[in-house]
Amino acid sequence: MATITSFNLEKENLFGNAHRINVKVKTDENDSEVKIFSYYPDELSFTEDELLGLTIKEAHELRHKKDVAYLQS
Repeated sequence: MATITSFNLEKENLFGNAHRINVKVKTDENDSEVKIFSYYPDELSFTEDELLGLTIKEAHELRHKKDVAYLQS
């Protein structure tokens, strides 16, 4: 399985002061940058240590886990 070797957090302005962060990654099997998910920075955050070395599926699972924890808080 391909693992994440680098990632980029790209801010996307929506309207007014609202924005979301797009997570784009490169893997050891694909050197092209691919958007894997987005999130709202007032709800979630991700660090390099959390994402590097994960598969894309594991990154999606981590996002889901953090989203559920946020919604249940």
